[in-house]
Amino acid sequence: MKNIIWVTSFVCLSLHNISAQQAPGDNFFNSSNVHTIKLTFNQPSFWDSLTTYKQQGDLSGTYYYMVAKVEIDGNVLDSIGVRLKGNSSYNSYPTNKKPFKLDFNEYKSGQKYDGVKKMNLNNSFKDPTMMREKLAYDFCRNVWINSPRCTYANLYINNENWGLYVAVEEIDATFLKNRFSNKDGNLFKGDPQGSLQFFGYLAASYYPKYELKNNETLNDWSDLINLIDKINNSGPANYYNEMKNVMNMGSYIRNRAMNILFANLDSYDGSKHNYYLYHDTLSNRFEWLPWDVNEAFGNFNMGMTIPQLECLDIFYIPNPQTNSPLAKNTLDNAALKLEYTWHMNDFIQYYFSENYLFPSIDSLYNKIKSYVYADTKKMYTNQHFEDNINQNISVGGGPGGGNIAGLKSFITNRRNCVNTQLMQLGYPNVSIIENISDNTLKIYPNPANALLTIESENSSIENIEITDCIGKVVFSFPFNDIKPNTYTVDIQTLRNGLYFVKTTSNGKINASKLIKF
Repeated sequence: MKNIIWVTSFVCLSLHNISAQQAPGDNFFNSSNVHTIKLTFNQPSFWDSLTTYKQQGDLSGTYYYMVAKVEIDGNVLDSIGVRLKGNSSYNSYPTNKKPFKLDFNEYKSGQKYDGVKKMNLNNSFKDPTMMREKLAYDFCRNVWINSPRCTYANLYINNENWGLYVAVEEIDATFLKNRFSNKDGNLFKGDPQGSLQFFGYLAASYYPKYELKNNETLNDWSDLINLIDKINNSGPANYYNEMKNVMNMGSYIRNRAMNILFANLDSYDGSKHNYYLYHDTLSNRFEWLPWDVNEAFGNFNMGMTIPQLECLDIFYIPNPQTNSPLAKNTLDNAALKLEYTWHMNDFIQYYFSENYLFPSIDSLYNKIKSYVYADTKKMYTNQHFEDNINQNISVGGGPGGGNIAGLKSFITNRRNCVNTQLMQLGYPNVSIIENISDNTLKIYPNPANALLTIESENSSIENIEITDCIGKVVFSFPFNDIKPNTYTVDIQTLRNGLYFVKTTSNGKINASKLIKF
């Protein structure tokens, strides 16, 4: 049997999201610096007012923003809106370092900062390293998951150091326009309990379980109900075809692979919330968007120990599985299950690895260490911060207590366990793949839209195939025996997207990425 060595991403992409143009928030979120944000309230008792408005908003569902002046890296905006936010991160955080939402547009219509109207300041609840959310969101973006961007900011309120925060992009019209080139479709949040179970065709049955974040005047929930109907009632024979017409399944499958790989179980794949669904008006399909990933690396443990989380089954679905119909029915479909395992394999080859993530962790450590040490309102000690980067720690009782997985130890152990599970399904050992360096194959131009040239210095290549994202062969031909071993193929008829050029040599198959535009 031939050994199959995959050395590229199994990702089906829509290339309209790839743009070199400056996007709203680029200067802020792409900066390598820790930002300085200073909030100034005129009221001496501002904290009492903030907490009162938060309590009232939790009861009524309508949140009031206090007026404040903000200075971000020396740039001043007057009359912005500020409010407290969060559930556990608010109620269970032991100090006044609560999470905030800033609305630059609340009191001055059209006012923005670096092109964005809103921004979230998260407090790294249950994270001694203050890196979990940053690492998880950066991972999402590196594997083509449409996710919020985030960066670090040191917050001052009325000249008092309030601590180090993770500044996270808001999922709103600005976000949607930038990611999907449209913003008018319905945006639903899967909170407080977005299980995607079917409860009939009356919209009122879904009001307590989801939030419609825009188009509130129309209040049309029919598209969400139709999606949920398809998820639950298509039947095994029709599930694939029905779902691909109403949802970009790749967006969910990649999100699920990320959640399970990171044991990020305070999500649809665990607690059934913390996600958005956007009805893309161009494709007329729903897109899946992650949210609130601060408990990645196994911090929301669903009653499991750290070793159990590190060896979490890649096909894990909480019991009863019927309460997670999207996960269950997707994994029950052979084609979608295969796509899911391909993504999981790709992730541990390149992105969820010591070689890829450890340098990022070290870089973040050097960047935020002095700010963490100066943060007197943080949830954990400086020693917890130091230790939890490399190893598991045990913290006293109360919210945020118990055993907390070390970042680096979790990555190593989780990757090894997932690798073992994938090997049992026929995937190659990633440790072998890491030692392979085949620089003999040249593909150019890449990206390409017409003629593609394939050239190799390896005279033992027997065959070349070009396949699409689901493994369908679109070109297959024996390699030219006459040196310099080149072949030119016209790919104009291929749809835009990601493909793989595979070469067979001495019983092994090597693959390289090709982008058609």
